Amino acid sequence: MTTPPSSTPTPPGSYLPWRWEWLGWALAAVLLVIGVPLFLRMPPWCDLTLYEMAARTMMTGGVHYRDVFDTNLPGFVWLLVAIRRTLGPSTEAVRVVDLAIVTTTVVLLLRLARWAGANRVGLAWMTAGAAALYPFTTEFCHAQRDVWMFLPALAAVVIRLRRTPEHAFAKGFLEGLLWASAVWIKPHVVFPAAAVWLFSARRVTADGRWKSTVPDFLGNLSAGVLLGAAGIAWLVGTGTWPYFVEVFTAWNPHYTVYIFSEIGWRFLSHPFHFVPWMFFQPLAIVLSLCDLAAVHWGGQDRPPPRWLSWLPRWLYTPASDAQQRMTRAMMGALFLSWLFQSFVLQRQFPYAHVAETLLTLAIFAAHRWAVVPLCFAYLILSSMFYQAVMYSPRLYERMKRVEDSFSQVWDFIPCHALVDGPRLARWPDCWKHLEGAEYARRQDQLALLNYPGSFPSISVEEAEEVAAWFRARGATAEDVVCWHSSPHAIYLGLTGRPAFRFMHVDTPLISRETYAWMRKELVENALPKAKYVVSDLYRFYVPVPSDSPTFAEMKTAGDDLLPVSIPVGAKKLFPCNQPAVFRSGGGHGRYIVHELKNPIGTIEYDTDVFDASQNINFWTR
Repeated sequence: MTTPPSSTPTPPGSYLPWRWEWLGWALAAVLLVIGVPLFLRMPPWCDLTLYEMAARTMMTGGVHYRDVFDTNLPGFVWLLVAIRRTLGPSTEAVRVVDLAIVTTTVVLLLRLARWAGANRVGLAWMTAGAAALYPFTTEFCHAQRDVWMFLPALAAVVIRLRRTPEHAFAKGFLEGLLWASAVWIKPHVVFPAAAVWLFSARRVTADGRWKSTVPDFLGNLSAGVLLGAAGIAWLVGTGTWPYFVEVFTAWNPHYTVYIFSEIGWRFLSHPFHFVPWMFFQPLAIVLSLCDLAAVHWGGQDRPPPRWLSWLPRWLYTPASDAQQRMTRAMMGALFLSWLFQSFVLQRQFPYAHVAETLLTLAIFAAHRWAVVPLCFAYLILSSMFYQAVMYSPRLYERMKRVEDSFSQVWDFIPCHALVDGPRLARWPDCWKHLEGAEYARRQDQLALLNYPGSFPSISVEEAEEVAAWFRARGATAEDVVCWHSSPHAIYLGLTGRPAFRFMHVDTPLISRETYAWMRKELVENALPKAKYVVSDLYRFYVPVPSDSPTFAEMKTAGDDLLPVSIPVGAKKLFPCNQPAVFRSGGGHGRYIVHELKNPIGTIEYDTDVFDASQNINFWTR
């Protein structure tokens, strides 16, 4: 495992576009020139603003988990603290780091793909695929822990592939530092770490004996213990430890049960996270299994099983040498174990699958599968069809009738963000220095998920409008309870720490017990200190069909500032039972400020039937 294999020679000139190296690099360049400026100016997702609030609280002497609730390890918050101290608190600063992490990840994947047999054409198209995917995904997928923890994990794999048997403890220690760093970002990475080590342990020794793997294992373990002890020392020294223990022993067991309860839904939603890229994931699974079967797990290199030669060459081309086989197998072990943790142990959110999707591009390049050109062709055709549907009332009505019979029909016709004309027209604005309302408005205009059906999205301009209203009245974060999921971004525009530690009010809705705990904190601790509560109409209107007259009336406002379509009975529920004193968007926006004057009464989530769908029992009251 000392010398990486040479890549497969580039095929001679061809009239087939997917064999044109220059076309792959040209597409990558165009996509990056267009996509990167737009990407850097996009708004943050509510996950990022939660962790930004946690980082700010930590920097001002607050205690993580106690002052800002979180169900995860604090590594991501530590990184955001470092970014704030070096680059400042702007969203662009985090996005620059995010882009650097993804770029470095793609560079490492290109190296692995080359070692695994990819030729220059495959590497060019792989780069084009990454350029078409990440900058143009929704803000939901950006600056997420899963992508950030993938970089140290991938670096550990690259180092392991270049290892020689000498100094096994020291080299294992270096790999262990990388894996342990990834664990502090998100602990799910322990499964890929274990899979990669178990697969390759005997391969990195001189004699292939399990006894010889002990120094390597102890090196990895020592690094993990060292970084683990350092993190625990920080938790204890900052007074965070008891709140950390509370989250991981009381809250997270409920969260784990909820995650497993969703697994059936994940089977249905998984193929549609990144269409059409995810359609080819079964192929990546087959190729990875073949690659693992081709390598003997012991230290001795042996010929691959005979049955692999029975597979048709259009499906699976064997590696040309032992080094190429080993690289492919390591990529396969990493991919399958990563897919396991992202699918089985996480929720059905697309950001959990970005890393594995990028890894599949490397697997396809190594096996010389022209998947990226196929995906480009699919996206071109689907985007053209989507635009035709949007501009043709007759065609749109036909699609709506199809949707009545097959609700997921729209998932099959994605419209790539590159053909979003109004958004693309704002590309020149990305180079301008804007402040205040203009800066916030530009972020909203570049958002890909800022619409009523996507309630966790943040309307940056309206959030700043509400924050300015609070600042004009001398209110601090402690005076405000931000209800629902996205209004907590308003805290970032105020001084002080919130009296209510839950940024995502939806998180505790995973069980009756966790909701009861949150409700108690709200009523007994937060509301007695607060003067105002902010609600989000996007969350209220989630159960309402988007094509109904009721939904269309969301932007209306009665004398009480609430939409005229909200049921009278719903106005008796908290927070709508508190008088509204301000509404964003000039009185017709999504965020409503309620002054806390009346008794709390019944909260909108109080219901006899507490279902896991988290739908508000609001329109039935």
